[in-house]
Amino acid sequence: MNEKKIQINLRWVLSVLPVRFTIAIIVLSITSSFEGVINGYVMGQMTNIAFNNFAGVGTFVLLVLAAYLITYVSAYLFLLTNQKAIQILNQKLKFAFFASSFYQENQADSNSSDVINNVTNISNQIQGHYFQPLFYLIQAIMTVISTTFVVLETNLLLGMIYVLLSALSMIPNQLGKKQMNQKNRQLESI
Repeated sequence: MNEKKIQINLRWVLSVLPVRFTIAIIVLSITSSFEGVINGYVMGQMTNIAFNNFAGVGTFVLLVLAAYLITYVSAYLFLLTNQKAIQILNQKLKFAFFASSFYQENQADSNSSDVINNVTNISNQIQGHYFQPLFYLIQAIMTVISTTFVVLETNLLLGMIYVLLSALSMIPNQLGKKQMNQKNRQLESI
């Protein structure tokens, strides 16, 4: 029997998830990524509020509450869609593993509980090391994009300085990466 190998990568994830579901994840990751931006905006606008103008204060408070509500509801829905997406991906993954494990000719002597345990362990590792970090990465990328966009839109010169200074914090990590990897290999060999 021919074995069909499945590569678990981004293309596989996108082919398994329904298109509407993928679009919902992207939209919710964008709308939930504005928490830091809203916090900065609210703190920045506190000095500009004329507290003797109750209508202006009320409008500001309502807009801020609406922005927070949209952001936090989006963050909650993003978590729910991530859980549902992981459930869909795990079901497809387990089905593929079960099919390949039960139909392999060299596993004819193994019992079904061994196959089930093997499939469960592998799918849990893939979920913890690939599926969950993939969705966290999507959220982080959207947060970086939205924050960078708002910072650059607010004040281009100060925004560019902020982005450059933020990027400078990655330099020590890149310079010391080789040394840290060597130290880790030495510790692992002990």
